[in-house]
Amino acid sequence: MVHVTDLRSPYLNRAVLTSAREIVATMADDFLLIHTRLGCVDSDDLQLLGWRRAQINLHGRDAREAAIARSIKQSGPAWKPRASAA
Repeated sequence: MVHVTDLRSPYLNRAVLTSAREIVATMADDFLLIHTRLGCVDSDDLQLLGWRRAQINLHGRDAREAAIARSIKQSGPAWKPRASAA
C-alpha cells in the first residue's frame, strides 16, 4: 500500500527537474498515484502532471520499474513484473 505521506507534492514543477535520480523517484510516485486512480498510466497522463516528453522518454522506463518495485515491496511478493524481452 502506498502511503500519501510517502509521496512528493503533486504541485511540484516537474519540467524543471534535471537530476535523473529525482526525476525517476518523482515520476515513480506519479505512476503509483495515477495507477491507483485510473488503473493504467500512459505518457499523456504524465504530461498532464507537467512532465516533458523528453523526460518521459528518457526516464519513464526506470520510473515504471521503480514504481513496480516499490509496490511489490509494500504489498508483498504475490505479483512479479513480467520479464522484458531482450
